[in-house]
Amino acid sequence: MDDNTRRSFLKSLGIASVMATKRIRRVFASNSATSALAQGYVPPRGNIRVPESDDQWKAVKDYVDEPGPEYRHFKENGMKMFAITCNHHEGFSMYDTKRRVTSRVDWTAPGGPKLQNCDLAYSIMETPFKRDVVRAVCDAGRRHGLKIDLYFSHPNWYDADFRPFCRHPLLPGSYGIPDLTQEEQTRMMAHHRQQLTELLTNYGKIDMVCLDMWLGKEVWPQLRETMLALRKLQPDVMFRARGIGNYGDYYTPERYVPGGKGTTDIPWFVIYPLGRGFSYSGADDHFKGSRWVIQNLADTVAKGGNFMVGIGPDRNGTFSPTAMS
Repeated sequence: MDDNTRRSFLKSLGIASVMATKRIRRVFASNSATSALAQGYVPPRGNIRVPESDDQWKAVKDYVDEPGPEYRHFKENGMKMFAITCNHHEGFSMYDTKRRVTSRVDWTAPGGPKLQNCDLAYSIMETPFKRDVVRAVCDAGRRHGLKIDLYFSHPNWYDADFRPFCRHPLLPGSYGIPDLTQEEQTRMMAHHRQQLTELLTNYGKIDMVCLDMWLGKEVWPQLRETMLALRKLQPDVMFRARGIGNYGDYYTPERYVPGGKGTTDIPWFVIYPLGRGFSYSGADDHFKGSRWVIQNLADTVAKGGNFMVGIGPDRNGTFSPTAMS
């Protein structure tokens, strides 16, 4: 299939693309030689890490000035929508949130991790970059007629108020840190609602909110009220069902194409990284290629779904030329 035929085929089906700005988490990678292993602390594994010092996250500064050309490329090749990671599990905000973290963990405290009072947004606005990445990306997407999907993870591994839920590094009883109080739980849910409210209030029309992970059943009544309140802000927005069950509007099989059309009428689309993962992993990240994209897109569309290809930019916000081609 030549390039023109491939482009026409993709346009006819409508391929979606995810641009997940998870690259910021690589700044947070712990140095095992300097972390508090001597006190028995083992940092979270994988490439999702909680920073051990302010210096690690406040050093973020080397991004491209303005997004733009890649969005025109996406639109010209038939893509309909993009997604950006606003908050991943580690809690860092890629936008100008007014939420304030008031309790975090000092992972290097003598004798092991300790709770620490603080007052910070823990966001891109507190780094030398000092620009709202989500706003810049949304503006660029709208200029090229792309629909907007904002990714938001329910848990927050930086904020100690979230510590009982969803694989937080501080599970109940760890390191002698006290269990969550009612005051902390109330504050946690207020922060959770505040940030989602900001995303649906300050960035214009949002087409989808890609919720991820979950919180505990203890706070479901508050989470339900949050979802009802968000519906009033933007009645047409679609929420991914993760963490909210039947209050969601769509679901996303991840890294596989279902064998059939399924047993539900709820909309769905597959999310699948073009390389080994959704984050940037090098200029030539064993990308699967256009044939793989076309075959899986045709397969999912034939079953009633759609297909979202995951590609992550490097720390400068630039996509691999191989991935783009």
